[in-house]
Amino acid sequence: MASVYEFIISAKDLASATAGKVSAAVDKINTVAHKATASTTKMQASAQTAFGKILTSTKSAVRGSATLQHSIDELQDKLAELNKVKFGTVLKSEFAAVNKKIKKTENKDRASESCDRRLL
Repeated sequence: MASVYEFIISAKDLASATAGKVSAAVDKINTVAHKATASTTKMQASAQTAFGKILTSTKSAVRGSATLQHSIDELQDKLAELNKVKFGTVLKSEFAAVNKKIKKTENKDRASESCDRRLL
């Protein structure tokens, strides 16, 4: 009978040691899970900040491109008006002055269009 008691006590000690090891392993897993959750939360905040900056930059670029297109359209309208004056005049001085304005406007238009293409 004494040997049965010894067996039960040794089994209980073995089970207690195993339960302690399992408990320690579960605690480690729990700690790792908490660290992973904390890291994920930090990454999420960083990602939201980065995407916010990207969104702001994108909106700015689109707004800039729209403004640039508006400017290009205005320059082309001005060129059309200057060409009407150029081909409707009979005065040599007015013709020369309009030609200078046309060249300046064409240069601005080319510069704006090349800048617009770079944005795209």
